Amino acid sequence: MSSMKKNISSVIFATAIIIAAYLLANAFVNRNKSEGIISVTGLGKADFTSDLIVWEGSVMTYRRHTMI
Repeated sequence: MSSMKKNISSVIFATAIIIAAYLLANAFVNRNKSEGIISVTGLGKADFTSDLIVWEGSVMTYRRHTMI
């Protein structure tokens, strides 16, 4: 019975190692695969409409010197 438990644990451990190696290798092979990303190299021009608004502002503070 004890030998059977050792064999089952060894099989489970070996299966976990194989699955981890597969996932790591798959991540390594597909590391440069783009998923819905547009990659552009060079210079180009295109007119487009944007919904981004840039607000600018400034804050000034004055420090009053007091003598005691």
